[in-house]
Amino acid sequence: MKAIVSPYFEAQGPSQFIQRGRFVEHPDVALRGRQILLGLLEGGCEIEFAPPPELCISILSESILAVHDTKYIDYLKVAWSHWSQIPNASTEIFPNISPNRHMVNFNENPVALAGWYIADCAAPIGQFTWENSLGSVSAVIVATSLIKAGELVVYALCRPSGHHACRDMAMGMCFLNNSAIAAVELRKQFDRVAIIDIDMHHGNGTQQIFYQRSDILTISIHGDSRDFYPFYSGFENECGSGDGEGYNLNIPLPKGSNEAFYLKALEKSASRVLGTSK
Repeated sequence: MKAIVSPYFEAQGPSQFIQRGRFVEHPDVALRGRQILLGLLEGGCEIEFAPPPELCISILSESILAVHDTKYIDYLKVAWSHWSQIPNASTEIFPNISPNRHMVNFNENPVALAGWYIADCAAPIGQFTWENSLGSVSAVIVATSLIKAGELVVYALCRPSGHHACRDMAMGMCFLNNSAIAAVELRKQFDRVAIIDIDMHHGNGTQQIFYQRSDILTISIHGDSRDFYPFYSGFENECGSGDGEGYNLNIPLPKGSNEAFYLKALEKSASRVLGTSK
């Protein structure tokens, strides 16, 4: 199997995030990328490093904007530089207020923008967040090009990850939705594309991006959101809407689910992809 690695797979990530109301060390550290690469090497994968983003920025920009909102991307590009000019600002951007069901007006104040474009305190933006995110997309573009050229299985090592990133919002350690970008790239050649998300947490960003589309099937197997992040999405009644009705499948697993329970969820996902169930 070929494995495409982001050029920034071991870059410094955010230093901290908020968990259960406390600042704790951020889990997306450089060691994480190195451990994944070591596992790929030990598994006999053929390793290829994706090019630095500056060598293919026009291609990356086109692919990113096919998924993400232009104003959101414009924000990510300059967020840290603008934030760093605020007197006594933190070294990483954390939202300290966010729009809610009672306050919805857009505001270009840097503090307000942080709350508008960052959904929680698990996706702080640092000096190199944008660059590192571009590196992940670079790996995605190389991986999908190999699939389109005939490879059956390709792995992309992306840091930061992406499945919590919505069309116009970062959250859950995610800024650009790598799997969504890959799916849209593959749709350029293939009529049917499916995403099976097996992360512990619901892939809410991927769901949001494709919720009204019927050409990309989204499936998420995850811990029941009544007990696990992101808490407000990932339930079985979220099936898609409009053209996308029936093309989003959530399979929440109760806390303590065993291997047999998980394998049954995988079988259900495979059946849906193959069109033998709906």
